[in-house]
Amino acid sequence: MRRARVVTEPFSDYIRWEHEGTPLNLELGEDIRWLPRHRIPAGAVLPVDGNDWWMVDNTEVIVGRFDADGQPTERELVTDPTVVAQCARVRDLLWWLATPHADYRPPVV
Repeated sequence: MRRARVVTEPFSDYIRWEHEGTPLNLELGEDIRWLPRHRIPAGAVLPVDGNDWWMVDNTEVIVGRFDADGQPTERELVTDPTVVAQCARVRDLLWWLATPHADYRPPVV
């Protein structure tokens, strides 16, 4: 499994917690990379209105929505091939722009 985490710097408490816990995911075989939002290419459009999403078997996308405090409010399963294809294209672009966890150093505030 691989994961590209698009993040806002400086980190929120939750993202800091995710970053600190990432070594556990790596031990379980995940490959995790980090991409600060300011490094997303100009003109790139994040799918599903910029919400968090997870792709499953390149056929489905689970969209997570959160409130202003970062609390989850709902999840939606999307199977529309056009949306899934858009997510796959963006995933592949962002993956190569993102920094592997071992090399990424979040800014200290």
